[in-house]
Amino acid sequence: MFPTSESCLAPLSFHTNDMAELALTDVDGDVLVDIFLQLSVKDLLRVRQTCRYLYDLTHTKNVWVHILRRDLISARLPFPSCCRPVRDLTGPQLEALLSHALCLERDILQPPERRSLHIVPLHQKRSVTWVKLVRAQWLVVAASDASVSVLSIWSLASLLDSRGSQGLLSEIHLSGPVRGAILDLADDRDGRDDQVIVALDICSPQPSIQVFQLFGDGAGVPTFSHLVTLDDAAHLRALRGATICFALHHELSVPCVWDWQRNVVVRLCDQPDPLGGCMAMDIWDNFVAVVTPERLQLFNTLNDTEMAVRKTLLEFRGEVSFADVVFSSRPSDGATDGTGASTPMIHLCICDYLGLHVFRLLDVSSELQHFYDVRRWSSPLPLVADPAFMPYEVAPRFGPGCTSVSWINAFEVGKGAYTFANGRLPAVGARAPRWQRTPDDGPCFRLAAPHMPALYFHAVRDLDEALGLLVAGNAFGELVLCRFGGSALRELDGCFQEVRLPTIKNGLPFQTTTQSTPAPPFPYAGPHRLSDASAQTLLATWKAHPPAQRANDDAAHDWQTPASLAPPLDPLWHDLFLARHGRAARLLHARHYLGTPVPLLFDRARTRVVLSVGGVRFVWCPHHDHDGDA
Repeated sequence: MFPTSESCLAPLSFHTNDMAELALTDVDGDVLVDIFLQLSVKDLLRVRQTCRYLYDLTHTKNVWVHILRRDLISARLPFPSCCRPVRDLTGPQLEALLSHALCLERDILQPPERRSLHIVPLHQKRSVTWVKLVRAQWLVVAASDASVSVLSIWSLASLLDSRGSQGLLSEIHLSGPVRGAILDLADDRDGRDDQVIVALDICSPQPSIQVFQLFGDGAGVPTFSHLVTLDDAAHLRALRGATICFALHHELSVPCVWDWQRNVVVRLCDQPDPLGGCMAMDIWDNFVAVVTPERLQLFNTLNDTEMAVRKTLLEFRGEVSFADVVFSSRPSDGATDGTGASTPMIHLCICDYLGLHVFRLLDVSSELQHFYDVRRWSSPLPLVADPAFMPYEVAPRFGPGCTSVSWINAFEVGKGAYTFANGRLPAVGARAPRWQRTPDDGPCFRLAAPHMPALYFHAVRDLDEALGLLVAGNAFGELVLCRFGGSALRELDGCFQEVRLPTIKNGLPFQTTTQSTPAPPFPYAGPHRLSDASAQTLLATWKAHPPAQRANDDAAHDWQTPASLAPPLDPLWHDLFLARHGRAARLLHARHYLGTPVPLLFDRARTRVVLSVGGVRFVWCPHHDHDGDA
């Protein structure tokens, strides 16, 4: 019940004998709205609770547009990029978005022990090789073994409401493992349907890049349709519209650009770079950015079949172990509200022996290149050979253990988030540069929970910081969807742009691609759980080639000096490697595509074992915890 207007607040009095008292309900609504613009969100909500008249006024759209700019945009809090235009949103919807952003900021800043995580397990029978959050609507997952991949689409709203029991919309099966993928969504223009393109990097003896498009069936359920395949191509790097960037063509490690609509491939270099292959690429109109282990280069298109001479933008001091580069738009002078001309700028994330570094180039078309807003994790030493380049530390505790970086939501200046991981932290995130924040702010959040997937075994993940959603999986088949704060998606209903898929045409449905035979490094395609006979055969093979033993005379050199004699066969191997629980069992028994685990080294106490799985080295401590993880 709301108070009547007569009892609404105390009357206004000017403390004179010749003026009548004035109640707030007698004040013109436009005047009250101007007053509301000066209030904080908490005070405005208190005013709302007084009477129906003020309750209705507090839902005025102009009030929440002003507060949104004052409390959200000016503070550079994350705002969903998939929202509908402000002109199409109502006052209550703007209020819901602001409430979600403020609650998400509060939840992120909570200490880990007080943070409440909503985790939905979606564990797969195969290795999870790619995940993607599509706006606030879908989750796309690729799971692979050595011979078959499953590409599936899930409804985010159904997953978060039912904890994973429902939500699968459609799936297709492909031959060969999916090494990686990229999804590109072209926004709706002039009332036309959205174009959702997915490029898959298929790993097989004859690698290929396959292009699919999402269509809707008669009921609006999304389904995949195969468009085109490029054989003898691999190492997918970028996808924008009809252009795909990749780094391996006919077994030659050179950066390439492929127009898949016209089926035209252009090599950016004639010969491989002697300093290393292409680690990351992105494209913007006629610009192509390429990152190699020692430099960042920019190419410019001359015509449909030729590229300009490359220009080196940066030369790194140390060899880069991981990199990610993204173009985003920077509004030109005079452009307002995202309209008008825009110039591209480059965001670059790299990992070298000093740690993680993030910086950006504001104008790639200028002859004079200037780099700004550097963020680094680990060292005060210079990143590049430029005396004008002034980096500073943000979170030195992450250091060189960082193993991967992803740039998320590079849509506007000052917006976005970086996710990165090292060997111990389940998931770490750090926001993009904010003018109001100091370098000591460090990362915004750290997610750690018993059900989070291990990131040390070929982890894949996607983060939407503005929605408070993280999806993460690994080669064990572990996959979870995590909501770490903010409002539930159902409370933001109507705020986001829905993906409008074209109706599938006759003769265009998905057709099975050419069968492929798996090849190294993907030799293992066994059952989900080994039979006893298969396990005994594998055990006998391991015993025939036992790992090298390390001398145990001095604990300090326990893992450094190899012994001259191999140890005798020990029945303890049977107990060690036939465990049926935990990640160690999944490593041996699951349908992953990385290869059979091979023991390399162990100490005499049998407390540590070094394994090699598909080129990845693990230190397994069987007695460390119940899972047998390192």
